[in-house]
Amino acid sequence: MPDDDAIAESSFSNENTALPHHSSHLERYLHKVKTGNVQKSGSRSRLSISEKKAHKNQKLNTWKTTDMEDAMKMFHDTRNDSTPPTILDIADKYGLPYTTLWKRVKGVVEGTGH
Repeated sequence: MPDDDAIAESSFSNENTALPHHSSHLERYLHKVKTGNVQKSGSRSRLSISEKKAHKNQKLNTWKTTDMEDAMKMFHDTRNDSTPPTILDIADKYGLPYTTLWKRVKGVVEGTGH
């Protein structure tokens, strides 16, 4: 198996300017960044913060606060039943995202608002 230095040297062989063999890993990496030869990590490309569009064209928080209040009341009122409804069942009934209702029921997020 070739060592890191051999790999670094071979990656510079196609460039006009090569770094000396004794360069540090950081120097070789910075040189790759300057010349645009940095490979993508995994299948995701690395975008700058300005290039990221977190929830572009998505409708967020389309549920109503009153539905959340009713769902939480139903959850707490039915806990002692012989077969209480699941959080998923309640979320479906009131049109709420399961995780959103779960976080409020478990106390991860307080309140019933957005």
